[in-house]
Amino acid sequence: IYYESRLAKIRLSEADQHILDERVEEVTENDELTDRQKRFAKWTSKEAVVGSRKRLQQVAADLVSHFEQRLTAAAGKGMIVCMSRRICVALHNEIIRLRPQWYDAADDEGAIKIVMTGSASDPLDWQEHIRNKPRRKAIGDRLKDPEDPLKLVIVRDMLLTGFDAPVLHTMYIDKPMNGHNLMQAIARVNRVFGDKEGGLIVDYIGIAQDLKNALAVYMANTGKGQLTLDQDEAVAKMMELYEIVVDMFGPAPKLASASLASTSLASTGSASGAPPELVEGGTRGFDYRQYFELAPRDKLNFILSAANYIAGLTEEKDGEIVRNGKERFKQNVIRLQKAFALAVPHSKTMDIRDDLAFFQAIKARFAKFDEQIKVRTNEEIETAIRQIINDAIISHEVVDVFDATGIKRPDISILSNEFLAEIEGMAHKNLAFELLKRLLNDEIKARSKTNLVQSRKFSEMLAETVKRYQNGLIDSARIIGELITLAQDIRQADRRGEHMNLRVDELAFYDALADNPTAEAVLGDQTLKLIAHELVESVRRNTSIDWQLKQSVQAKLRVLVKRILRKYKYPPDDPGTGEYTTSVNKVLDQAELLADYWTANE
Repeated sequence: IYYESRLAKIRLSEADQHILDERVEEVTENDELTDRQKRFAKWTSKEAVVGSRKRLQQVAADLVSHFEQRLTAAAGKGMIVCMSRRICVALHNEIIRLRPQWYDAADDEGAIKIVMTGSASDPLDWQEHIRNKPRRKAIGDRLKDPEDPLKLVIVRDMLLTGFDAPVLHTMYIDKPMNGHNLMQAIARVNRVFGDKEGGLIVDYIGIAQDLKNALAVYMANTGKGQLTLDQDEAVAKMMELYEIVVDMFGPAPKLASASLASTSLASTGSASGAPPELVEGGTRGFDYRQYFELAPRDKLNFILSAANYIAGLTEEKDGEIVRNGKERFKQNVIRLQKAFALAVPHSKTMDIRDDLAFFQAIKARFAKFDEQIKVRTNEEIETAIRQIINDAIISHEVVDVFDATGIKRPDISILSNEFLAEIEGMAHKNLAFELLKRLLNDEIKARSKTNLVQSRKFSEMLAETVKRYQNGLIDSARIIGELITLAQDIRQADRRGEHMNLRVDELAFYDALADNPTAEAVLGDQTLKLIAHELVESVRRNTSIDWQLKQSVQAKLRVLVKRILRKYKYPPDDPGTGEYTTSVNKVLDQAELLADYWTANE
């Protein structure tokens, strides 16, 4: 939980404070008053000043601005705690005067609501906010729902204990509170939710000392460490993380003219233009601040160049060079985003806002390479390519991403020689690697639904090749060549079934059978084909839609498979050896894989 004091925004003048003190003295100097009456008089006097229209106008204006900036940095909701029901209603009215679009009389509409109890004897303008228990619960349920348009609730005592809405990230306190009640209240915003880094307590009335006292008791009783942090610490952390991200671009000096950069990129019409990577004194760097001077169409090219630069970065870990720029950048930007969300609306967040948006654009570009998309057909794969570097809309201008990356719009299989040649010719080699790795992953994943041995083999080959690249053993040009070779191997593997006169499912069983080191030599190729054909016919005939739910059906399938294998004396190893057991289990696994595939696609 982070704490932010905004007393300076609505502080009482010394004259007002003096008048307040005098009035309280006048009311409480009567000796006949009980201690309770004196406390009530002081509370009433303070409530009158805290709830003055002028002050509430200041609070409303500051709160609306503050909360809107919070929402731009991180999705979430807020709660306002007021001294009295009168102030709840008055502050609500001041807020909707500034943002009338937030108001709606219906319980299930509107962005702001008051949650309070009352009776028919209360003032007329309070009545629309007085709800029975079911209606109050419905408002609470709306607040809990991240997708519901309700963003702010105003309370006096309701919802401050026993109410959990993890989506809450900001609490505005305008009510004197202390001790256990204060701890209960601030706990509303410290629940874990999504990427939420923490909750923020905004103090409009001066609870800092009460908060410290309550925390001291809490820590003494629980033994836990610091629960709240000053928002200045969040700002300091944000700036530290900002410098870490900026440093990843290296010490690049400015180009002589931003317009020169724009011209050099725009003149190419593609990402093949010279990227703004500069070398000075042998040190590489990338001047990302040119981005803010470019024309909209040139900005996509620039983002791709920046992503390509980051993807090629290396660092030394445990005495070895590791190419991990993409992962480091994504992690650092995520941490910066979270720190930024906590620091908003501090002035320094506005200073780095545009830079952060640029960093997020690069991270989003990388995310397209990491998303898992289920791909089963060439048509779906071609669609996936269009999603990998998605259509970019910058300043309302739609940019063709295939032009931007230098890749012709593919009307062919991604494993064709023509398409692989396009990948090999990409100007951004590090992005070409990410693109090809992603596409091969999807190709292998598609095969993992039908062919166990083939998918494992290609998955291991891909992982080993990528590992060598990430460890700096091969460069970007070499890795692309090796991945293209792997793509060609996958394409060739697809054609084996045609040459061997085997269907896809028969080829899958054949590969599982032939994976035994001695099977082909001892039994012969024709026998393995015969076993594969018989396995397909038998397993498919005995597979039902609910086979996974019925142990009897599963047991029957295993018996059928083992009976066919024994019939042909497969595998040709001693039944007591590990090789024998491994081979049998591999065929059983392949049978279950195809049973899943058949039932899912019939």
